[in-house]
Amino acid sequence: MWNNSFKHHCNRCQYDWVSAFHSPDRCPGCQSRKWRQDESVDVSVQSYLPKEAKIPILLRYDAGMGCVKIAINLNHTFSTVYDVIKETYPNDNVRL
Repeated sequence: MWNNSFKHHCNRCQYDWVSAFHSPDRCPGCQSRKWRQDESVDVSVQSYLPKEAKIPILLRYDAGMGCVKIAINLNHTFSTVYDVIKETYPNDNVRL
């Protein structure tokens, strides 16, 4: 190995490697530039809808509907519904 070698671990794909660089730009396993970021850290999502418009979305979601069905039912875009759900439940897997 190299005289000055550094051990690294990718928090995205769990790849471990040794390199001569102290802080590589990318993970050689998944090519991510965000390999140092903790996967449990979630970038917060903000919806542009007012609170009154979020309530019908959340009521339907809590009743078991998925994002696609809610978007069709309320005539919203999928991304709008998804953002409202992700904003409200940031650590959950969203039902599509």
